[in-house]
Amino acid sequence: MLINKSVDEKQKRILLGKATEVYGRGRATHVKELTGAAFSTLHSGNIEANSSDETVSNERIRRGGADSKSFVEHHLDVIDAIEKIIDGQMYGNPSKVIHWIPQNMSLRKIEADLLNEHGIQISYVKIS
Repeated sequence: MLINKSVDEKQKRILLGKATEVYGRGRATHVKELTGAAFSTLHSGNIEANSSDETVSNERIRRGGADSKSFVEHHLDVIDAIEKIIDGQMYGNPSKVIHWIPQNMSLRKIEADLLNEHGIQISYVKIS
């Protein structure tokens, strides 16, 4: 779809919201069938298009707080659990932020220990 390549999310919502005004009865259904957009997108685009206080060129595309939360925000105990697993196996200068752990404590082993001991499922990529 050409719209997806040329405009950002907010502009797309507003454009699709305005497109629903062109058709008569069943307008949102018609635009949904043509574009594949969700009814909620069409509805919010229509509201945004008809609000006089916002412009299309506004800096912010999404509302504040609309992005997803990080894993640590959902599972506050992750950092403590990782520290318990690697506690006593770190070496290096204790006054520095970066500590080293032995090779037998790989990220995949920490991942398995988190799942087995603490019931936290997290990938080794996020652990790193």
